[in-house]
Amino acid sequence: MWSINEEDGKVLWKFSTGVSNYMVSCDESGIYFGTFSGEFYSLSKEGKIIWSKKLSSARIVSYPAIYDNKIAIGSEDGKFFVIDKRDGKTIFEFQTYGPIREGAVFDYEGNIYIASYDQKVYSFTPDGKLRWSVKTEGGMYSACSLWYYKNNLVCTIGSKDGNIYTINTKDGEILWKIAVGPVSIGAIVGNFIWVATDDNRLVSLTQFGKIYLIKEFEEIYYSSPAIFDGRIVVGNDEDKIFSIPYSEKLLDSPWPVYRGNLQRTGKIKVK
Repeated sequence: MWSINEEDGKVLWKFSTGVSNYMVSCDESGIYFGTFSGEFYSLSKEGKIIWSKKLSSARIVSYPAIYDNKIAIGSEDGKFFVIDKRDGKTIFEFQTYGPIREGAVFDYEGNIYIASYDQKVYSFTPDGKLRWSVKTEGGMYSACSLWYYKNNLVCTIGSKDGNIYTINTKDGEILWKIAVGPVSIGAIVGNFIWVATDDNRLVSLTQFGKIYLIKEFEEIYYSSPAIFDGRIVVGNDEDKIFSIPYSEKLLDSPWPVYRGNLQRTGKIKVK
């Protein structure tokens, strides 16, 4: 784990877990991440351990989601945990039937949404009661993006079955789905929904589930598009970054970037 000054690239501190670690989230209190050995760490902004905990015997490769004093995290043995941010104590856990490789997200009431490779999206109350689950036609390595569709809070997510699903967060009803190709990472939502697919395409959808734009590339993507200064930027697994002009005016969105914000906490803006 490295902390680097964004202005000059100077290394501020580094922290070794002894094994690989993957996705990092942070807030005003600290830095949070899991490791390939199933350990979970909370660090101060100075890189000192606040606490650590053995969560799983399997790898943890998903982003931690943060809401108030709760952290939600999944592991590759299908277990989903919500733990106390202050001391790591388990608040509740739930067993799914497939690997969890992407992070959970929280809505503004603290409800939680998580996808598993068992083909299901799950929603829990803040205290861990299952609100609903909905089955798609393929496994999921992507996370929900939360936004408003006809004044309802909805979750949009991509599946390995090649479809993008938009789901009503109140009851799990699938409002629409559209075939775009397999998706391995979460969408971003502005006034359009943007995803990069596993079959080399950048796809833009309207909020009503209609295809607006498809751009094909030769390389395989495993990247979420980003919108910046009139351009769409996306990368691939061959160390390349592509920048594409984008002239449409962006609307204010509750989910403007991958995982909701630059800290990757998976928390929607207040309604």
